[in-house]
Amino acid sequence: MVPETFVDMDSDTFASYFLDWDPDSPLKVLITTSPKATKVTRNYPEELVGVFSRAEIFRRKKERGFGMGRIAG
Repeated sequence: MVPETFVDMDSDTFASYFLDWDPDSPLKVLITTSPKATKVTRNYPEELVGVFSRAEIFRRKKERGFGMGRIAG
């Protein structure tokens, strides 16, 4: 790996999540939309669930406090 990759991995907010990750465990996929998503964009995650069968959809509200860290937690 390139040295910059290690720096990115060390500063990643979700790095602790992957420390004890088991590669044999099923993946978790979170699909989210922009708080100001158009109607077409709001419908698109339904199609993605057909591709990623274990995916979960979270439609973000327009309020503050719905950053990716909070949603994924």
